[in-house]
Amino acid sequence: MVWRAAAAGSDRLNFVPTHHWLSVGDIGSNRISGFCYMQHTSDGSPNRCSPWTDDVISEFKHAMTLCFTEALRQGLTLYVRPHLDDGTANGAWRNGLLLRPQEKHSGYSYYDIMLAPLADAVRDALAAAAEEGKLRTLPGHQRPVVYFATQGEMSACIMRYASDWAKLVQPLKTRITTQHADVKIGVGLNFNRLDDTTSVSKTYESSRLSWMMWLMDAEGQGGGDVPPVDAAGLVELFNNQLDFVSINASTTPSVSAGTTFGSRGCSRHVLFAHVCQHSAMPAANHLYSSAERCGQAEA
Repeated sequence: MVWRAAAAGSDRLNFVPTHHWLSVGDIGSNRISGFCYMQHTSDGSPNRCSPWTDDVISEFKHAMTLCFTEALRQGLTLYVRPHLDDGTANGAWRNGLLLRPQEKHSGYSYYDIMLAPLADAVRDALAAAAEEGKLRTLPGHQRPVVYFATQGEMSACIMRYASDWAKLVQPLKTRITTQHADVKIGVGLNFNRLDDTTSVSKTYESSRLSWMMWLMDAEGQGGGDVPPVDAAGLVELFNNQLDFVSINASTTPSVSAGTTFGSRGCSRHVLFAHVCQHSAMPAANHLYSSAERCGQAEA
């Protein structure tokens, strides 16, 4: 895939590492009992979601280092946007998941199995590519740059636990280091249903119907004890910590010139939209960067 992207003339590549969660109790629960990784089988039997171990985490980090390093060798800028899928294969939606990044479940946290190994892989790949003289700089930038989202299409966990995620931004930059490249840290949101905790068990053919049901509160507020929106944490996260916001949308989002985000405005943020189009159409990635013009698509 890295070679195909390079052969197509791309100068950047979006990686979406995917691990899995296991829910507490009912399949519609937005609470987590543990994490697992999917093992694909070659004999036709169902794939297995196996528990994490230290050795598997090390293997994951090593494999991602190889991929990131090769991408850098090919002159590609790294975009990393990890997320979780339903480990029970019941199709639960990650957007309503109540995930605290450093809370351990069955011995490991999301930070342990995802963010830490990915940050280490980016760090090691940048060092290897720099030693080989392979790092390239995007137009409009003075140095190579890496875009690292802490998660993708997982809105409820940001809205409810914003303070937890804000505390990770600077440590992640330190872990990756800015010796060889500027490191931009962001979060990933869905284009709607930002604070909805009912959506783990809801699937709709129409995103418009999904949004209408949520706006009318036709689905209730979700099961169990749902924490309130972390308003103070959101202010800190978006105004003082983040470099960009990743938006998952079913159509290309429209961002008008002059759009503001809190007190900092569009000039403070980069909006990276991963566009999931209909299966009959090719997927596309669009980078909306205020470094050029707010709302102007670079690629």
